[in-house]
Amino acid sequence: MQRMKAVIPPNLLENIERIAVTLEKDKKEYAICDNVKSFGFCYEKDVCVFRHYMLPKIDAPMTNIQINDKVILKLMYIHDTTHFSARIIEYISQSSKSKRIKFSDAEFTETSLKIQKYYQNVENRKVCISTNVGDICILEESIDTFKRVQIMRIRYDKDSSEDVKFVDVRCVDSGIIHECIDVCKLMHIPEELSNLPTHIVEIFLAGVTPYDKEYVWNYHTNEAVHKWYSKSNEDQRSYITGKVCLHLGNTMWLDDLQIRTKLLEYPDMIGHSLKNTLIKDHFAILNDNHIPDLFALCKNSGLTNGHDINAMCK
Repeated sequence: MQRMKAVIPPNLLENIERIAVTLEKDKKEYAICDNVKSFGFCYEKDVCVFRHYMLPKIDAPMTNIQINDKVILKLMYIHDTTHFSARIIEYISQSSKSKRIKFSDAEFTETSLKIQKYYQNVENRKVCISTNVGDICILEESIDTFKRVQIMRIRYDKDSSEDVKFVDVRCVDSGIIHECIDVCKLMHIPEELSNLPTHIVEIFLAGVTPYDKEYVWNYHTNEAVHKWYSKSNEDQRSYITGKVCLHLGNTMWLDDLQIRTKLLEYPDMIGHSLKNTLIKDHFAILNDNHIPDLFALCKNSGLTNGHDINAMCK
């Protein structure tokens, strides 16, 4: 009706919005839509299976990292131009007089070793009975390499047989997405292994949108990010850092991603900024509405993230 420019009574719009919110709340097993995370809204909302509404109990931050804290990261996977999976190395808390808080390298390694050791025993490789969205399972990623995965969505492709169920999964300990996995390949995971901590978070670069004002990053922009990242691997002393704009669940939005290099007896050298690189090379333009739109979604759902969202929305 809106596309036909028909006049819709305000009370009808309110009812439609109320029903839409109810339907979104029922998607609690689904992650927040990547389009919402990337741009502040979803251009495919009417057909998108993922969630477009914040749920306070589910989207509460998984760590103590807060807005304005600085994080030091190791990128694990580049999904697209502004979306990454990363391992938290440490963070600098602004509320604790710039105290540096490290994440345990040993804990990260031990988690992987415990999983590998358990599934080396063939008798422990049992078919996963529950394969619903949100379930944690085990996938043999390569021969004798076992990874914790979470089911993101169930595939209902026209070419798929009704007798075979395919799903998309996200590797809990690397962030890598595997698409169209036959559920018969998923294994049961005992609770003591599924509850082991993970240091992997989703990272989004805040405040940019494609240069052509489309809603999809193209091949060339993605390649530019890979080239930018390769510079951080040229020196073992280099690391990636950024300031947190927002933290929900296992997702953080950073104002920028910068490559810095440790120097002996000198302040760390600031290197290449991803945001500046994308804008300078005409791959992206600023999107000043990105974070305010996300704050507005938080406010509408009653999720404060430990801050006065009302003040931030002004």
